[in-house]
Amino acid sequence: MLIPLTSSIIDQHEIQQPVTSLIPGGHPIVVPRVAQPAEEHLPDWEVELAIVIGKAAKDVLEAEALDYVLGYTGANDVSFRKLQMGIPQWQASHRTAPTPDILIGQHRCFSKGFDDTNPLGPAIVSKKAIPDPQVVDLKATLNGKTVQSSNTK
Repeated sequence: MLIPLTSSIIDQHEIQQPVTSLIPGGHPIVVPRVAQPAEEHLPDWEVELAIVIGKAAKDVLEAEALDYVLGYTGANDVSFRKLQMGIPQWQASHRTAPTPDILIGQHRCFSKGFDDTNPLGPAIVSKKAIPDPQVVDLKATLNGKTVQSSNTK
């Protein structure tokens, strides 16, 4: 069963990137002005299986976790590597003291959260159609060419 991925579904679920970064799957990614020229800022893609949680959850036991999953969709976690690697806290070789993980995560998200840069969808596949999310083939395409092919294994 396919469920169309709509903005109301996105608004109801917590995601790492700002909601303004999400675009429908297959739509063009807009390279932000701060990451121009693109050749210098190294836009990079990471095809991922996104898990869509279907109901509120807190302190869920691992054995019950899949009971909260509505389904799955494709995601492209786009980063701009020059911006990401230009922040000393992100570069382990430049750290003079331990950096809290929360700061590293904030800087990493900075290079991943620009408007209109993260395709999601185009639909949610029911969890019944994917009996084992640990064995799903994933593919990213850029201008019709496959740029990444992987598996959730």
